[in-house]
Amino acid sequence: MGASCDCCSDSKSGNTAGNSDIDRLRVPKQVSTTESSIEWQSSGGDDTSEIDAMHRVSAVELGDFVVKRMNNKTLDRLWQHLDEDGSGQIESDEVLNILQWMGVLYVAYRFKRDGNTGPPKINKKKLKTQFVPMKDWIVTNKMQTKRQVRKNEFRKLFGAWLKEYALTLVS
Repeated sequence: MGASCDCCSDSKSGNTAGNSDIDRLRVPKQVSTTESSIEWQSSGGDDTSEIDAMHRVSAVELGDFVVKRMNNKTLDRLWQHLDEDGSGQIESDEVLNILQWMGVLYVAYRFKRDGNTGPPKINKKKLKTQFVPMKDWIVTNKMQTKRQVRKNEFRKLFGAWLKEYALTLVS
């Protein structure tokens, strides 16, 4: 088990992940590039028909990760990628990209937490495919009244929205 990291522990907020090496992950400048800690898989064909265990991310897991494990330092580093238009706020057309970024971080965190070594091979198409229904639900059910999300409310809102979305799947 690894040491606590700057991505998953935040002395100001009290958020701690405990055992993770996610601090070694770098935020890629482009989702399609290869970084030293994350290997992106991109296949020529549509490799999204089967979501394997590594790429399967439930809304509850992702919501918990955002609220309990993602700290302010990580959010600051990611914000430039999440806020695509530089407005300082997240709008509905940026939600799918946000879910994909959070999914990548979560999959990498879980990979290391589970004792795996080396860089995880993350297929962004597999992540994106499963996030489209989440994005649609958030945009339709949450962002019609709350049209923009500021950074200081991001973790709390997205975490709650993802958990609420998961409840709609079981009812």
